[in-house]
Formats: sequence, C-alpha cells, structure tokens
Amino acid sequence: MGGPALKGLLRSSALVLILAPAAHRLAAQVVQPHRDSVATVINFGLINTAGNTSTTSLNADYTVSYLTGYWTFHQSMAIVYGKTSGAVTAEEYRGGLRAEWSVRRVLSVYGLGNFYRNRFGGIDHRYEEGSGLLYKVIDQPRQTFNFEAGISFLEETPVAQKQHNFTAARAAAFYKHLLGKTAFISQAVEILPNFQDGRDARINTETDLAATLSTRIALKFGYVIRFDNEPQPGFRKMDRYLTSGIQVIL
Repeated sequence: MGGPALKGLLRSSALVLILAPAAHRLAAQVVQPHRDSVATVINFGLINTAGNTSTTSLNADYTVSYLTGYWTFHQSMAIVYGKTSGAVTAEEYRGGLRAEWSVRRVLSVYGLGNFYRNRFGGIDHRYEEGSGLLYKVIDQPRQTFNFEAGISFLEETPVAQKQHNFTAARAAAFYKHLLGKTAFISQAVEILPNFQDGRDARINTETDLAATLSTRIALKFGYVIRFDNEPQPGFRKMDRYLTSGIQVIL
C-alpha cells in the first residue's frame, strides 16, 4: 500500500478516535459478546435465451459472516454479467472485507476494504479503504435499521486513464424487515462525497425483496442504482440493475 493510501487510513483512524468517546456517552448499553457462529448467504440468477436473439444474463453474490466475542467479520463477492449476440454488454465485479468491533450494544467501530471493477461504467478498477462508526437505530428480532458515518480513501483507475487517489466522507443507512424465516424487504443507501471535488459525489442504493420458498431458500428480487455525478468522459452518470434469482441461507 502506497503513501497516499497509508495517509488515508491514518485520517480515517483519527476520525474514529475523535468520535468514539462521544459515541460512548450516547450509547450506554453494555454489549454482550457473540457466541461463535458462521452464516453464509448465496444469491444467484441466470437467464439464457436462444433463437432470433441470443442473450445471457448472470448475477451472483455471496456473503460470509463470522461472529466471535465482540467482533463480526464479513467477506463478500458479487458479479453481474450480460452478453447479447456474442458481445458482452454488462460486466461488474465487487468484493469486500469488513470487520466490526462492538463498543456498546448499539454502537460499533468498523473497518473495510473494497474492490470494484466496471469497465462499462468507466472504472477499470477501484480500491477503497475506510473506517467509521455504526449506530443501531433499531435493533429488534424482525426489524433493523443501522446508520454509518466514516471516511474512506479511494484509489481509482478509470478506463484508458491514469490512476487518481482521493479521500471521501462516507454515510450509509441500511433497513431490513423480516416477513418470515427467509422472506424480507430491505433498503441500503451509501453516499460518498469527494473531499477534493465537491461536485464528485457517488450514491449507491440497493432495494431487495425476498419471498419464502422453504426454511433456507427464497426467491429474491433486487434493484441496484450506482450514481456518479462526475462520470468519466463518454460515460453516463447512472447504472441500474434489476435482478432476480434464488437466495440460499446456509
């Protein structure tokens, strides 16, 4: 990791150290350590048509979560791939690692590292390192609402251009309501304003709906929006994906 990336991590760590004492006073609940457990969620969907038009569409992702003591670790990977009449028309890859340490029952400190590639969106590859605070606004068995605030350092290489690095604030919210053992509705929003260029704001949203098929299998529909207010020349500001498939909980 180069010097700029190290400076970004130091800045994000400093923010956490500044905010943590105040957050301690706001969340006085005592945290209980987790029992060791592992949860895996896999989603996949595939559409293939042949005849007058040949089309292949694939969306797949997985998340593995490991809880131990006061820690929660997440690993994730996702792909969206589309091909029409032999030509690739959509190709996106995402991967991430995340660690959360429970400070209080409703408060955690997080650190993350993400990878993103979407050449059809103008990004050859992007790396993100960041940290911040997670606050559980609602923490109930069937309903959760989390809010996150932090800072991220991004190393981005656009298609056919040189790499550039920048620091961004990060605000995110996630809501999930369980409708059954595997049925749910959820909404996630993430905002990344660039500290160095106020016009360069990125917004990511994901809306999911799952219907129960069995105790471990659900039919899932998702709608993803990725917005970049200052895209690379020749590319649009917004990418949208409507996905459907099967979710398996292990």
